Amino acid sequence: MIALGILLMVLTGVGWAAAGVMISAGTTKKISIPEALCYSSLLTGIVAAVLLWLRPDQPADGHIRLLALTSIAAAGFLNFLHLEMMSIAMRNGPNGIAWAVIQSGMVVPFLVGTIAFGEKAGFTRFVGLGLLLVALALFARARDNSPQVQGNRKIWLLTSGADFFCVGLIQTLNNLPSYFQAADTVSTVSRTFALQVGAVGAWLLLSAFHPRQAVRGFTRGALLLGVVMAVNAILSGFFIQYYGQNILAQSGFGAVASPITSASCLIWFTLYSTVFLKEKLSLPSRLALAFCIVGVVLMSLQWH
Repeated sequence: MIALGILLMVLTGVGWAAAGVMISAGTTKKISIPEALCYSSLLTGIVAAVLLWLRPDQPADGHIRLLALTSIAAAGFLNFLHLEMMSIAMRNGPNGIAWAVIQSGMVVPFLVGTIAFGEKAGFTRFVGLGLLLVALALFARARDNSPQVQGNRKIWLLTSGADFFCVGLIQTLNNLPSYFQAADTVSTVSRTFALQVGAVGAWLLLSAFHPRQAVRGFTRGALLLGVVMAVNAILSGFFIQYYGQNILAQSGFGAVASPITSASCLIWFTLYSTVFLKEKLSLPSRLALAFCIVGVVLMSLQWH
């Protein structure tokens, strides 16, 4: 079962990488990404709501259900804010370093799993996590870290640091219900629905500061991108991510779920950039890719 959980988290990383490809393509075509994400969340939420109406979840303790859905909705809300903070950080300073700092937030759910839930980290898992962090630093080194515009260093430091904790909190909140067997009755469809509700809530909050810009962002291109992203979100949320998290958490491997997903995303997006975008891998990028692969293997080992 542990092998299945790891495979599902690797596939979740593929879904994250696919979302990154979609956002990158949308940005190139001048599509408003916040509104495309809002379309995606609305469409995914509607599909989830219809399925829940047709086939409701099994009866569950109301308190447990509320806590589980609130945790995941908060993750969806913060994830929308995280994307905004990351864009601000990258507008005001070295993009590669900001990206590496922010993605390093994956250490937070790892530490929560080992400290708060008493999972055995083991030497190999710590080495694997260390290799993933080194890989992030190498990926940052491989990028052009000179900002395109002269930004505000204080804003860059503040947003990069805040987003590090934001990413860690997002992954922790999203994985939290999987640690409690009583929350198993909260289906993957319900969890996906809660995630989208949180994302739409964040969009409403952010759009309140620039309503006209938000309305103009609802274009045909944003809708098409939103539909494609919704398909990706439905496949991942309904059938892959939450099943994998449940398996790993209940097998004592919950702490590695987020790092494995993050590393998988890095690996697949790098391969996509190399094969389809014809980007050449520098020596730091090659080392980072190798460290990612070895790190995932070490964190997946069952012996300590």
